[in-house]
Amino acid sequence: MNTNSTVREQDRVLVEDALKHLYNCAEHGQPLCAEGLAANEEISLAEAKRILSALEQAGLASECRLTETGRAYALQVIRAHRLYETYLALETGYDERRWHPQAHDKEHRLSAEEVNELAVRLGHPRFDPHGDPIPTADGHMPEVAGKPLSDWPPGQAARIIHIEDEPEAVYAQLAALGFVPGLIVRVLSATPQRLMVEAEGQQHVLAPMVAANLTVTDAPAGAVTGKVSPLSAQPTGQCCRVAQLSPRCRGAERRRLMDLGFVPGTVVEVELRGPMGDPTGYRVRETLVALRREQAEWVLVETA
Repeated sequence: MNTNSTVREQDRVLVEDALKHLYNCAEHGQPLCAEGLAANEEISLAEAKRILSALEQAGLASECRLTETGRAYALQVIRAHRLYETYLALETGYDERRWHPQAHDKEHRLSAEEVNELAVRLGHPRFDPHGDPIPTADGHMPEVAGKPLSDWPPGQAARIIHIEDEPEAVYAQLAALGFVPGLIVRVLSATPQRLMVEAEGQQHVLAPMVAANLTVTDAPAGAVTGKVSPLSAQPTGQCCRVAQLSPRCRGAERRRLMDLGFVPGTVVEVELRGPMGDPTGYRVRETLVALRREQAEWVLVETA
């Protein structure tokens, strides 16, 4: 990803971050100004004005608005970031709280060729792990169609398709509760003060402003919406049947559980627990398999 020679190399990270900020402002109808850039990037107003001036000299922006060249450049950076977050989610064991900073570093280092190779390796995904659309190589942005969970009718099953990662505190709360794209949820009750939401056999209370950061759509036909609970919650001696693996289980961990036989329809028996209650031994297809509690939480079961 090359900028015009007018933009100094040492400014490249600030320039690319500024391009993303201007793109996001335009997409969300927010005001475009040096003050907003300074606040978003945590830099001085003088520095923000200098960066905007550099963008204009490079032909990437005009009057705080992206030119066509600037918009294309911004989409390249966004594409690199979201593809790398997808790679971290699917092929590594990184904690999801580290995806964003890792991807922010890589987005400024990957060449266009490396980004395209990454897209091929991942099978050209359309959305990243948060449900954000990934721009195509030619600059097309897939559409996200849905509505906030705060507006979803009670009693109707829904599938999360996007989680807004700002403000960071709200995203951290949703991540800690296990909300991820692909999760099937149901609003049990709603008042102006709170929503009672069921997901994977557990109930959560969300403030409407928090629920608004979850974008949902109709649950797909055949989605597991009945009474399921985590395998980790089953007592010793219990026989149960695997309903599905949680969307929270990704990448290598998901492949490992499936290889061990934890696939829909498989009967599992809780056989024995470790001295400290963890790990637990499960009988799966005549084989005793030990899982840690956090792994067993990803296996959703119903009584056999």
